[in-house]
Amino acid sequence: MRFADIFDKVFRLGHFLVLPMLLSGYVLAQDQPIVSLSILNNDTASVFYPGQLEIINGQKVLPVEVQELNEQIRLIIKLQEDDQWESVRIVDDPAFQVISQPLFTDDHYTALIRLSDPVSYSFVSMRFDVSINDSIKIRQTIPLFFHLSPVIVYEREAVELYQEEERTIELYTPIPYSIKVDGRWNTTKDYDYRLTYGLNALILQIKGHSLGTKTLRLNLKTNAPMLLGKQNLSYDLPPIEVQMLVKPNRLEFLNVDQSSVYFNNDYKYSQELLIDNSRNIGLQRTYRIEDAQEGGGNLIAELFTVSPVANGKVLCKLRTFALHKMGEGYLYLKENDRTRFITNFNIIEKPRIDRLQILPEGADWTNSLVVYPGQRFEAKLEGKGFDESAITFDGVTGLRYDSLKSTAEVAYYTMTVPTTASKKNIELFLNRKPSGHYLSVREYQKPSDFDFVYINYGDGYTALNNQRFDKPVFYESSIQEINLVFDAQKVDKGDRFYGKQYLKMEIRLINSRNALLDIVNLNNIVVCPDENSLRGNYYSRNDCRSASLALNEYLRQKTFDLEPFSQILITLSHDESRYGGHSGYTRKVSLVLKRKLNFDIQFSFPAGLYLLQFIPNDNEVIDRLTGVSTTVLAQLNFYDPNRIGRLKPYSVGVGFLGLNALNFNNEAQRDIGVVILGSLVPIRRDIRFFVPLYLGGGYLIDAERFFLVFGPGVQFRF
Repeated sequence: MRFADIFDKVFRLGHFLVLPMLLSGYVLAQDQPIVSLSILNNDTASVFYPGQLEIINGQKVLPVEVQELNEQIRLIIKLQEDDQWESVRIVDDPAFQVISQPLFTDDHYTALIRLSDPVSYSFVSMRFDVSINDSIKIRQTIPLFFHLSPVIVYEREAVELYQEEERTIELYTPIPYSIKVDGRWNTTKDYDYRLTYGLNALILQIKGHSLGTKTLRLNLKTNAPMLLGKQNLSYDLPPIEVQMLVKPNRLEFLNVDQSSVYFNNDYKYSQELLIDNSRNIGLQRTYRIEDAQEGGGNLIAELFTVSPVANGKVLCKLRTFALHKMGEGYLYLKENDRTRFITNFNIIEKPRIDRLQILPEGADWTNSLVVYPGQRFEAKLEGKGFDESAITFDGVTGLRYDSLKSTAEVAYYTMTVPTTASKKNIELFLNRKPSGHYLSVREYQKPSDFDFVYINYGDGYTALNNQRFDKPVFYESSIQEINLVFDAQKVDKGDRFYGKQYLKMEIRLINSRNALLDIVNLNNIVVCPDENSLRGNYYSRNDCRSASLALNEYLRQKTFDLEPFSQILITLSHDESRYGGHSGYTRKVSLVLKRKLNFDIQFSFPAGLYLLQFIPNDNEVIDRLTGVSTTVLAQLNFYDPNRIGRLKPYSVGVGFLGLNALNFNNEAQRDIGVVILGSLVPIRRDIRFFVPLYLGGGYLIDAERFFLVFGPGVQFRF
């Protein structure tokens, strides 16, 4: 596109800032949008730009409702109708991950993004680079407002509990961390309560003090603003009322300082805990803990009271015999088969991780715990006690627990390794303690197409993956040198990482008769991504090659000494030993030293030539046959452009003709002539003796007359 056309286009649309920015090859769209955008989530059309812009918090933005953390959103992009647009690209932003850049289908582009954290990133500027050509780009910025509408699901049945009993209630919500929770106990005269985060739920703990029906009103706020109507923002959720019925204890309820204890099948082992002090509890006594108030209940544990402590508690030793969940019913403390107290707590398997597997996108489950920067994958943990445990992966983003597939023995998580991950290991923490399991973060080592390799043999630098090299390249000049240059900036492509490239190269020189002149193998050619890559600082550069390769440094037979129609065969490939036995890419380049003409000195024996002599001043022509003659010619041969090194069947030469030079008859007329002679010869190379046909003319020196001659001859090929 001519510059005048570009300027006229820019001026006509009115999208841009000032002329200096245009001259720099980069302009910003302002008034009339080039990009129109449809945002779809949950497979339904959600909002459209620019038609649904709203003024929110003083900013003109496009509101987008988000249903869950790390939600995937599909974009449908249309450009203003104009034949000049070549491509569109989404600019990287910390608020989201671009899963697939815009791909043109039918009359629009489609792209896919994944939100990083809509709680932290609400107001987002999504930028699009629209290309007119390689040097002119237009940047269109679309302001977005990602807003959450947390929904809390709570069954509004009254909670029955005994006086001073502590109960736990789950308030289900898909994004618990979007709601403000301080985790502290709140105390009133009727009850105490606190809220904490759980998996896909808020955990409400309540303890009733006074008897009767009580109402707990929760006024919750969100961490990120919600959209009310079309323009108003709010942090307030609808209030939630929890009804509780506090009943008097026929038995005295004793609270335990731990909601869960670990089951230990070594019956000689006991663990310490604290229970409420009571004037009726005996010290230095053993109480059986069963799951039924009447006799004949299952033995769950034994409790031995040691001594009182200062905070109104009693120090005890607990020995467990069976598993128990609070939802299964209460536990009863018995002395001599008489039920004395009531309590409740969980006895669960001590959490442990026995096995860890990962499922990379597009692959199968594997025991190999190697992950790569920017990779998204699913992890499966097998073990015990996962339902009451907190499991975290250190240093990942987008961590998500799959509650539908997970059980107490198997837990599923999805996560992403950050593209800027600096640690070599991702450690797993079980209840905030190191589990001894970790994932290894390695740099990508994938073969990249040879768009980062450039070759120059005298015709400028050309990328090795250029279609020019899909067939032999004919070059008419002498090749003084062949240089290979590696562009490190093109190894890693944005957030697509390929890592260090391990290459090997073979160079063969073959003459026009297909005889091998030289062969050289170069191994351990290592090309590292540029330091400006997102992973540039994490690659080891001890063995990296930065300079170009000059092939004549390694060849005994130099390229500038090669005969016409010699071939230079260069084979560059990835070293399969570095890629787990996979071959990677291979590129073969065939350079042929092409020539149009061939100059040679020819000596032949024409015989039986028909000679026409022109006698000056008499207008008379003498014709006769000659005997065996000789010719010495400076001859031009012509190469066939469609066949490598093959001559065409005709040639033209200038030289001397010795008439009847080998005719020993005394009557033979011998003479020497200066001649221009064309010949027609067979093109088969396997013929050693052949008979050419001659046609030409010249001047006889002795007879002092011009002549024409044509006829056969004899030639030998050695």
